[in-house]
Amino acid sequence: MSTHQATAAVRPFQVTVPEAELGELRRRINATRWPERETVTDASQGVQLATTQALADAQTEMAIQQARLRSDIFAMLTPDQQAQARKLEAERLQRAQ
Repeated sequence: MSTHQATAAVRPFQVTVPEAELGELRRRINATRWPERETVTDASQGVQLATTQALADAQTEMAIQQARLRSDIFAMLTPDQQAQARKLEAERLQRAQ
């Protein structure tokens, strides 16, 4: 195995999320206040509750899949590429503040 192959080996990716942030996310999800179900069967009262809930579920699932994909892609990067990705993410987060 060449030196390049050894350094480019796929390694597990680990992410650390503070328990406080996970707890806050769980609290916000559990605190979701959905409106009462509409009193008609058509859309005359606006978007139906079931449609809104299905959209929220789909968006949540999409976010989970995006996070998994990012993790999988990150695991395939070389150590140098991982360091560059971390640097770019830190810069992005700093700009967002």
